[in-house]
Amino acid sequence: SLACTAQNAVRRASFEFGETVGVVGLGILGQLATQYLAAAGARQIIVIDPAASRIALARKHGATHTLQMGVGEAIEPVRDLTNGEMLDLVLDVSGHPSTLAPSIQLVRRLGRVVLLGDTPVPTQQYLGPGVVSNSVAILGIHGYAIPEKTTAFTPWSAETMSRLFFDYLANGKMNVADLVTHRHSPLEAPDVYLELLEDRTGALGVILDWEHLAD
Repeated sequence: SLACTAQNAVRRASFEFGETVGVVGLGILGQLATQYLAAAGARQIIVIDPAASRIALARKHGATHTLQMGVGEAIEPVRDLTNGEMLDLVLDVSGHPSTLAPSIQLVRRLGRVVLLGDTPVPTQQYLGPGVVSNSVAILGIHGYAIPEKTTAFTPWSAETMSRLFFDYLANGKMNVADLVTHRHSPLEAPDVYLELLEDRTGALGVILDWEHLAD
């Protein structure tokens, strides 16, 4: 599930309590990752996205600083917010090929960049400067890599991560109610897809509700 994928990204990133973290891209995965980082004890969570509605949601759910802009514009603001130290960790959840290079520039020396969004055009994805000279670690995350079964060697499987997610929902540490922004009849699907193709910045979770079929 998306909740397990976002949780796995935080785990695989070797996140430590008190670190300063950036989240690039605030779709559903980015929103979930922001909430997990807040629950895990991040000192600062700086979120970056051009869409005002997505920025507002992240602010409600744990982001300490918000930058409504593209990641390429965020390098100097992040430098100011961190007193020149830059970020320990960046989660690039955008899925856009152009965000990797500037995301790398957001982290400190020996920082980490986690690719949680999979671009459909990897040939257009470039590292940019600083990867080798700053010893930046880059890690890819995919939902299919989550262990299915819980063992002594894989204690955090899809089952145990799902259980933790629902515990967090039950005790109020996480909230997903406002991540569903639109509900439609399945008969409206063609128009809905066209609208999303034109502009999806105002939408997050879009549900086709089979209980509301038009007559």
